Amino acid sequence: MQMRQSEQDGLSSWSRSYLERFLEDPGAVETGDFSINVSRIYAKEELSEAERLEATEILRALIPAVEVTVRQAMVDHLKSCEFLPQDICMTFIEDVETVAIPMLEFTSVLTDADLIDIVRSKGESHQSAVANRSSVSEPVSEAIVDSGNAGPVATLLNNDGARLWEETMENVVRLFPDSVPVQKALAGRPDLPPQIAEKISHLISDGLHFEMMARHGAAADLLEGLMQQGGEGATLELLAGYDRIEDADDFARQLYQSQRLTTTLVLRAIYFGQLDFFEFALARSSQTDVKEVRRVLELGAEPPFKQLYRKSDFPAQFYPAFGAAVVRLGPEIKMLQKEWNGESRRVVNRLAARRDFDRKGFEAALHCHGTR
Repeated sequence: MQMRQSEQDGLSSWSRSYLERFLEDPGAVETGDFSINVSRIYAKEELSEAERLEATEILRALIPAVEVTVRQAMVDHLKSCEFLPQDICMTFIEDVETVAIPMLEFTSVLTDADLIDIVRSKGESHQSAVANRSSVSEPVSEAIVDSGNAGPVATLLNNDGARLWEETMENVVRLFPDSVPVQKALAGRPDLPPQIAEKISHLISDGLHFEMMARHGAAADLLEGLMQQGGEGATLELLAGYDRIEDADDFARQLYQSQRLTTTLVLRAIYFGQLDFFEFALARSSQTDVKEVRRVLELGAEPPFKQLYRKSDFPAQFYPAFGAAVVRLGPEIKMLQKEWNGESRRVVNRLAARRDFDRKGFEAALHCHGTR
């Protein structure tokens, strides 16, 4: 039954009459449209106190009597209602997930204690809904992490509106050492303390090291500490011990033939100033003569380097990071090319130590375009 327009602007004797008939014989009336309209009216602020009390009682009577699809529609109107009684809110939250989750994610009438009880007593879908709320307090975040479920925790960490104590972040490191989504989300937290970053550096993938740089703009010494950890960091340390240019060439050839010449390793190389290895690696990957690679790098211009990069095996999403580095290092590379005798190793300044290094551009390219 549809309410007439004149009756949709507020509750009336008609609604009371309708409710009386419904209570006398629920099967004799159509409750769907009526329930949805009452919910819509209830969410308005124009109702008088008496009207709102009447509407509250109508809602309490109707919710158990209508179908799931109707309750879903009711929640769409009521989920953001700031004056919804807590018992009605909890009735919806105790409903099926399609009804409960929207209410739980958007309602503002629940206290932190309510939310913590829900996190502890419900499953992952409810926990994720709490974790995705526009604002999540430290105690609620702690309860979500303590639940031990990686999905809700990753959702929480990806939520900029969630606040976490440092101790809670340490618990994340302890409880989820093998969860890539959780690692990625934690590394991307803008409020990640440096000491936590150091703790997770040995857990996260190579690409996520760059993502932490993108988020935090960490100091050069911390970045170096993070980047030097892991297998690729050890590889670069080994490379740094070689003096001859032929050693860098052999190193790049061996890695390429064994399929260990990874994108992140090559990017690390230019980041840490290993220019000659970078040239040989790019030459191998793009099947280009190293002399041509050197000519392109000496230009320090993005268009020719982009053409060269497209010929390589490196993923397109990494290009902004490579391109930014090459453009910034162009003048220094050109100078080294002129002074080089063709035998000794060449090393450019580490990008993190350069005042003219566009850290935000370099790191934003990695963060926005992905690291895999």
